[in-house]
Amino acid sequence: CGSNTADVIIVKEGHTESVASQIDFTGHAGMTILGLGSGSTRPRFTCTADINMIAVAAADIHFENLYFPAATVAREERATIKVTAGGCHIENCYFQLGNYDHAEAGVTCGVWLAAGGDRAEVRACSFVASGTVQPDAGLHCNSNLAGLRIIGNTFDGGSIGWKSGNASLLIATSAPTYPRLW
Repeated sequence: CGSNTADVIIVKEGHTESVASQIDFTGHAGMTILGLGSGSTRPRFTCTADINMIAVAAADIHFENLYFPAATVAREERATIKVTAGGCHIENCYFQLGNYDHAEAGVTCGVWLAAGGDRAEVRACSFVASGTVQPDAGLHCNSNLAGLRIIGNTFDGGSIGWKSGNASLLIATSAPTYPRLW
């Protein structure tokens, strides 16, 4: 896979992977990771360490139709997908946040659009709280992100809700500019 070559990785229906080391997308701008299947047969990636499971530092990475079950170990201020590069597109993915998806300080979440994550789009994803401990947030957006689009997502607090009254969509802003939510 090379940078800006529009490479596509197709992940088969029913694939499962336990991730103990961070997956880095740094030199592969323009890549697409596409999962086959539907519902619970989508490819599953389970976080098994105190890491940002997927770190996106290359522009225009596209994730589609992937399933991320709740982490199996405590994570402190981490994300399932942390985005620090522009143009990331996350579509039709399922993020289950459970007992280990909360932090004493900071935020642990499904998707973290951090500084540099301009022009990101999160579309038709599900963020679901499960387990017995309230997760921090489904989607966390840093301040001053330009061109952010959050479209048609589902945020489900289940029977436990989200930690300390936090919204499942957490937007930190230092200026009166807000993302387009349609």
